[in-house]
Amino acid sequence: MNNKYSVLLAAARAAEERNKKEKEDQKKRINQIESFSSPMKKKSTNFIGEEQVKLLGDKIGELQLEKSKYLEDIETLEKSVMLKEQELQIWKSETINTYLKNVFGKSIGKKGVKEVIEQVQNVLQDVVTQNIHLQQEVDQLHSEIIQLKQKQ
Repeated sequence: MNNKYSVLLAAARAAEERNKKEKEDQKKRINQIESFSSPMKKKSTNFIGEEQVKLLGDKIGELQLEKSKYLEDIETLEKSVMLKEQELQIWKSETINTYLKNVFGKSIGKKGVKEVIEQVQNVLQDVVTQNIHLQQEVDQLHSEIIQLKQKQ
């Protein structure tokens, strides 16, 4: 699970770095256009417009690619959350089935009842603890999905 988070965090950091580099490149292109266009203003204003249209087209393409990457990340996270929920349900069912087989597979006396109660309490404590951890993981994945959707 931690590997998935680290991969997602690394991907997010790489995307941030890529965006930062793209912004710097765009600023450089704008500065080049401005420095080039001032002597050219008298000769041709058409050239400046064409260059700006090209820059805007390039930026639109880059933004569309970035958006598609975010959508893929969101889809991956949503699938991960659904799988975790399914794993949790399966684990709960298996735990309950195992416990019931252990408890009702024996004949129970007075001492056995006390043992069963203690076992039930221990199992419930373990289940609650694991449920809390799994719920925290689901909440974290949900918050990451929301953050990625907001970045769109």
